[in-house]
Amino acid sequence: MNDGFTVSFMALTVPVTSRLQSTARVTAVSSGSKIAFGQADGRLVIGDDEFKLSSVTCIFEFPYGDIIVGDSDGIYTYRDGEEIRFQEHATGIESMTGLGNNAIAVDGMGRAHLLDSKGKSVLLDASSVLFTKLGKKVAIATETGQVYTYSLEGLRDWERPMRGDVGERITAIGWNDNNLIVAREGHGLVPGEEEALELEYWADGVLEQRFDVNKRVVAIDGPWMGLDMGGVMHGDKLVAELHHPALIVIDRGEHALVGSWFHLHLVSQQGSQWAVETKGMVEYISSNSDGDIVMVAGSDQNDY
Repeated sequence: MNDGFTVSFMALTVPVTSRLQSTARVTAVSSGSKIAFGQADGRLVIGDDEFKLSSVTCIFEFPYGDIIVGDSDGIYTYRDGEEIRFQEHATGIESMTGLGNNAIAVDGMGRAHLLDSKGKSVLLDASSVLFTKLGKKVAIATETGQVYTYSLEGLRDWERPMRGDVGERITAIGWNDNNLIVAREGHGLVPGEEEALELEYWADGVLEQRFDVNKRVVAIDGPWMGLDMGGVMHGDKLVAELHHPALIVIDRGEHALVGSWFHLHLVSQQGSQWAVETKGMVEYISSNSDGDIVMVAGSDQNDY
């Protein structure tokens, strides 16, 4: 059965799409040293190998080729076509982000687990985790508006002071070199001169810059930011206007890959350089380290 989900990959310089056949809803993709994707029904494909899990939720590849896979039972590690490690999580793994030799997995209870390529796992002291981002440190935002940073050994070293007394919501976090960027919105009546939608730049716990934005920031990677009303910012400048929310942004240095509705965009500071219309809504994107292979997965929405 094919329920309308597709997986595709393309060269950045030649936007020609090829499709990998899926048999159920695709829920994770990876375009590292091997092409890999997972499905909601537990089908996992890594290169020419295929495995059967419970329900795949996320995939990340470490620099030397080990692939970690989150599913409803826990975290699996694969090397050269074989499972080499399994860490059970009773509530399953909901999401995963990674960079270099580290990854953060969020379980079904909203707890964050810091993993490394040697199999070490550290439970971080945060609950109700909403967003996680890895840079030279770990950044975490919670559903209740807290933002923390941790060392790569899992020790908390900073907590962002709350802004205002009426509550706030963090809409995105991201690292730009050593700067932690926090996008926030105020709830209800905003006291004093506080703006309802703001971006903050923090460096080693010191607020470097704060400014208001006209649209809600929903994705951050490096200096690039995606907006919920359609558009891409580079720093504090709007560089591209899109017709739909830019929910996925991947920093590629001078360019960014942006997923918006049924399109994959390559955006520079001069605007959108090209856009590829995909067969399904862009829900998952993975780019290899060289930037010459991009995987895109998503639904054609005919089931909804």
